[in-house]
This record gives sequence, C-alpha cells and structure tokens, in this order.
Amino acid sequence: MHPIILKTFGGMPVEQYFRHLFFGALVALAMFASQSHSPSTTPAGMIVFIVINTIIYPYSRYAIQVAGGFLIGDNAFFAHIGFILIVKTIITVLCWIFAIFMAPIGLMLLYAENSKKQPESERHL
Repeated sequence: MHPIILKTFGGMPVEQYFRHLFFGALVALAMFASQSHSPSTTPAGMIVFIVINTIIYPYSRYAIQVAGGFLIGDNAFFAHIGFILIVKTIITVLCWIFAIFMAPIGLMLLYAENSKKQPESERHL
C-alpha cells in the first residue's frame, strides 16, 4: 500500500478509529431518525452525506483532540459530570457535522505524526 495511505488512513490506532466510528454511527442514526419515520423518503444525497461523514468522523475527532491537547496541555479540569457529558455530546455532533471539512486536517496531522515516527533512512517521499 502507498506510504501516504498508510500514514494517514492507517495511521490511527484501530481501536481508536472504531471507538469514534461507533459514536459517529450513533449521530448518523439520530440524523436518519430526524429525517423522517420512513427511510424511503430520505433523499439519496442526504444518505450519501450521512455515510461519508460517519466514515470520516474519526479523523475529524482526531483533529479536535490534537487541537484540544495543544490548547489545554497537561492541565486537568474538574466539573460536574452532567456538564461534561453535554459538552462532549455537543463536540461530537459538531465534529460529525463538519467532518467533511475537519477530517482533511486530521489526516494531515496523522501524516505528520506518523512521518516523524519513521526513521530517516526509510523516508523516501
């Protein structure tokens, strides 16, 4: 497989990808449920949008995690669990909605991170 594909799409740990894919699928189910009570009335374009956003959502979420890590650093915040769950739900939905725009950033970050891990002698791009 081409090194760029391995460093981007294959650069995220599998368990992390499937964890975020699970939560992306929950948002997709909510989107389908909000469209109508009959799946036959959901426009084909909306179905394609929902499927694509769900597949690339983990990379969008990765971009937000990297940005959050940069902004927050090693600090710890203590808050009520209800507040944290509401904030995390809002972030999840926003990451899913804007996945088409944010996932390329996450893929670039994965590529850069995985390129740094590779020994200098093996770099040929």
